[in-house]
Amino acid sequence: MNYQQLTTNKDSTTHLMADTPLFSRWSWHALFEVHICNDNFRPFTFVFSRGEKNFILPLAQQTIDSAKQLNSLSNYYSPFYKMVGNSVVTEQDHYDAMSACEAALKKYDIINLLPLYHQDAVTWLKALSAIGFDCLIYQHSVNWYHDGIKDLEHYWSLRPSILRNTLKRKKKKLDKTGEYSTTIIEPDSIESLHKYLADYHLVYNDSWKKSEPFSDFIDAVVLNAWQQKELRLGLVYHQDNPVAAQIWFVNGDTAYIFKLAYRESYAKTSVGTVLTAALIEQVIEKDKVSCIDFLTGDDGYKKDWMQGSRVLYGIKACNKRTFQGNKHRIKNCIAKVRQRLKLNS
Repeated sequence: MNYQQLTTNKDSTTHLMADTPLFSRWSWHALFEVHICNDNFRPFTFVFSRGEKNFILPLAQQTIDSAKQLNSLSNYYSPFYKMVGNSVVTEQDHYDAMSACEAALKKYDIINLLPLYHQDAVTWLKALSAIGFDCLIYQHSVNWYHDGIKDLEHYWSLRPSILRNTLKRKKKKLDKTGEYSTTIIEPDSIESLHKYLADYHLVYNDSWKKSEPFSDFIDAVVLNAWQQKELRLGLVYHQDNPVAAQIWFVNGDTAYIFKLAYRESYAKTSVGTVLTAALIEQVIEKDKVSCIDFLTGDDGYKKDWMQGSRVLYGIKACNKRTFQGNKHRIKNCIAKVRQRLKLNS
C-alpha cells in the first residue's frame, strides 16, 4: 500500500466519496479544514492506495503540554469518525494503512481518534497496537437512533403516550391561532437557501444554546448537502418571524438530525416539538427512510423520539518509544485498572 501526506484540502480525491453519509466523505473533512482548523489544530491527512482501492485518513496535528499529538479531524460537530474510502473499508485495510504510515505516526507521542462506533474502536485498537502503540478505549458520548421504521403509523405507535398527547394538544393550539406556519424548505436557488439559512441563524442566536462557534462551517455543510439534494431544512414561523429551525440530512435509508433550535421565548408553545414531528413525517412518508439518527449527545428528551442508543467511544494511543508517550501510557494503565474495577464492582 502506497501513501502520501496531504496538508491542504486541494486534492483530486474528492471523487472518492460516493454513496456514503455526509459526515464520512472527504468533502466534510475538507470543509472542516477550511473553516475549523487553525495554527493549533493543523490538518495532517494521509491518502492511501492499493490497486483500485483508495483511502483517506483525515487527521490534525496538535501540541498539548509538550506532547505531540495526532487527532482525528473531528470535534463536537462530528457524529462519528471513519477512514474514508472509495469502497467498503475492511479491518485489513486499517492494518495496511497503519503499516504504510508507521514511520510517520511514530514521530508522535499520542494519537486520539473519536467518536467511534464500538467495532471501529476495536479495529483501531488492533491496528495501532500492531505498530507498537499502547491503546485505551474509553466512552466518549452516546448516539440515539431509531432503526427498522416500517411507516409513519409504526413509528408513532412506539412513541410514549405523553409525547403523542403533548404534540396533538400543542399543534391544535398553534393551528387555532392561525398565526403559525410550519414548512420544510426545498430552496430552488442559492439566494433562497441563504435567506432560509439566515432565518435559521436568527433562531439559533436567540435560543438557549451557546453561540455557534463556526457558523461559516454550518453554512458550507448545508450548502454542500443542498447541492447533493440531501438537505431537509425545517422552519416554524410566527407572524412571518422564524421561531424554530432544524437542519436534517437524508442519505439512503437514513435521516440525520444535525442541528435544532427554537427561540427561548417560545419554549412553552412547543414549536420545536411540532417541527420535529413535521420533519419525521417528511422523511418517513416522502423520503422513505427506515432509520432516524439523532447523532451525538445523551439528552433526556431524545429517548422519547428514538428507540435505541449506543455508546460512542474514543481511543487514546500512546507511543511507547517516547518520553511523553510513556507518560500518558501510565495514565492509560491507571484508567484501564479503573475500568476493570468498575466492571467487577
